[in-house]
Amino acid sequence: MKPNQRLSGLFMIAFLVLPMAVYADAPISEAVELSAEQARAVSEIQSEARLAFAAVRSDHHRIRRALRRATYDNDPVQVEVLSAEVSRLEEAMSEMRAAEDAEISALLTPDQMPDYDAWLFERDAMVGSSRDAKLIPD
Repeated sequence: MKPNQRLSGLFMIAFLVLPMAVYADAPISEAVELSAEQARAVSEIQSEARLAFAAVRSDHHRIRRALRRATYDNDPVQVEVLSAEVSRLEEAMSEMRAAEDAEISALLTPDQMPDYDAWLFERDAMVGSSRDAKLIPD
């Protein structure tokens, strides 16, 4: 088998396997049967929320790194200041996530709520798989 054939075979396998593994959880539009209008509104809500969340998460990561350095340097004043800032940012992210969830929930019908609650449970259970719903301490 020539190297190009082997490479094209690997690409074929990747195209067969990867589509099943792209999402760790189903997108909300698949987990909850949304109308076209609901799907558009949810997409808009999620897009706006993700941009705002990303900015806070970036600050959180930066401050967590500074906190680790202060802990390593044994600087109790900086550790106290940075710990408070980390807590504030974690609370802000939790509030942002709750606001997004409530905004989406307001769009859904009572019949869709059990599926949405199950989707939220699955999302929140995915600690460590690129989800920030729960933050794991170092």
